[in-house]
Amino acid sequence: MTEAEDGDENTNLNTDLESDVHEPSSEPEDGDEAEDADDDPGQGLTLEECLAEAAQHKSDGNDYFKAAQNQDACSCYELAVKFLSKHKDNAAARELLVSLYTNLAATRNKLELWASADSSATSALELDANNLKALFRRGVARFNMGQLHTAKSDLNTVCRSDTKNRDARTVLANVNARIQQDKAQERNSMSKIFSGKSLYHAEEMAAKRKQAEEARRKQEEEEEVRREWQEECARLRAEQQESAMPMDSEALVDGPSKAVSDDGADVTSQEATPMDDDSESAPAAADVPPISFEDFQKQREKRLKEEKEQKEAEEKEKQETARGERMRAKAKTDVVRVDDEEDLSDVVRGYKKRADGTTTTYFDRQVDEKTRTMLDQMKAPKRIDSQTDAQSESNMGSAWNKAGTWEEKDMTKWAQGVLKTKLSKLTAKAPMDMDAILQSTASEATNSSASSSFLNDTHLAFPLVARVTEVKSVEGSASVASSRGSLKHMFDFGFEVEWEVKAEAHDEDTDAPELPKGSGKAYKGTLAYSDVTSQSKYDVKLTVKTKLTQVATKRVGVAVDALKEEIGVSLQSFISEFKEQRL
Repeated sequence: MTEAEDGDENTNLNTDLESDVHEPSSEPEDGDEAEDADDDPGQGLTLEECLAEAAQHKSDGNDYFKAAQNQDACSCYELAVKFLSKHKDNAAARELLVSLYTNLAATRNKLELWASADSSATSALELDANNLKALFRRGVARFNMGQLHTAKSDLNTVCRSDTKNRDARTVLANVNARIQQDKAQERNSMSKIFSGKSLYHAEEMAAKRKQAEEARRKQEEEEEVRREWQEECARLRAEQQESAMPMDSEALVDGPSKAVSDDGADVTSQEATPMDDDSESAPAAADVPPISFEDFQKQREKRLKEEKEQKEAEEKEKQETARGERMRAKAKTDVVRVDDEEDLSDVVRGYKKRADGTTTTYFDRQVDEKTRTMLDQMKAPKRIDSQTDAQSESNMGSAWNKAGTWEEKDMTKWAQGVLKTKLSKLTAKAPMDMDAILQSTASEATNSSASSSFLNDTHLAFPLVARVTEVKSVEGSASVASSRGSLKHMFDFGFEVEWEVKAEAHDEDTDAPELPKGSGKAYKGTLAYSDVTSQSKYDVKLTVKTKLTQVATKRVGVAVDALKEEIGVSLQSFISEFKEQRL
């Protein structure tokens, strides 16, 4: 099978498969080419039937591509690939797969899905390493992704094999121009290094590389969202067709992707049509998607937010359940054993005999003289004095619980209020440290990947003050229990404090230099404490709201550690005060 190129692309790109083609990897690099065993449309079909189905879907994809319906064309090619996923050892299937992968690369280039187009072209080259179409389309995709050297290698191979391919030569010229521009910038930066500006240049280059990496990550995320949107559009169209309500709208198509040269001229970055069959280019037809990309993004963000909130609610409920189980395990009730039960050997059917020989019921209790005297003494009025108070205090229970049985009082609200009071407005100080700035500056000068903002952190050498700005979400429980004359103080809390660190000059330090301009910058974050009890060490999780440089990380860390020590002292004070509480 050969592939006929449309537009200006030379027909010499039509090459036959080599006999020593490389077998593709067992695990495809791109998720679109990954075949799911649970979703195999070719299951139960013979090789000839799979080839026929794949050829039919390829033909449908070609028709969609001619009508500029690139999304539908891409779906047809992907479905055709699935029919042949388990027949790669067959020569005819491999040849058809190479054609499908190259067509997928072309449609994805038109949709500006550069990473996916790169993966599709690579899959074709795994089956046919000398396929010029796949090399050209991968070169175009990599050029648009900024991978200039790998794009240049692919395009050089195409130009050497097909000297009349104008598209390949044009894109290669743009790649070379971009490479020369990068080299010129690098030479300029090197000259700045020798002129004493190397530190600034290194930081600027690091910032640019970071910005490029962030842009690449955002581009990949956008491609993934667009892919989900395309799948949703395809699903909605299928539902409309099944319900006999076809959409009467024109398709919106994008023009062919163009690479822009350095002088601002537009250059066609890929061939007009990736079809294998000779045909004339059909006029573009409009295809309005069932759901706009903006609406799909809003629905997707809403769904992700609801899933996150549900997960947080389940995690919170799980923590509350575990905390309740721990509290119940600590508060074990006492088992009362009766050792003074009377001898019931002479009791017959609920009757007993009195001292005078008469018979009465078992529940008729006779009071002897000793007991009557004791009862009279208890009924007599008594003076309330310090001795009685001391006796009541020794029981550790409330006034009515003189027997010392189990008694418990909820102290949660009191404990939460005391904790918030003790933790609010706590402060800690970190001393001046010029050595940290000087040592960090020396190390930053040789580190090209450091953040460019560290020069603005010189004020961190001055004394730092860390303070608690807010105490929130104090959750848990506390109680005081009395049993057998002893008190048990039990609590289990978790809370979160917000902090900030700023450079402040000490008033008593008259020799300290003045703070530089911009020293009012505040570094903020949170400290989350969990499992705060009197019997175990608590866990602390530190979170910083802004990304810090190496200098800021070290100095702010010193200040926050000092604040954590102050919080620990306040917690010990709370524990001591809590243990003084009585029922």
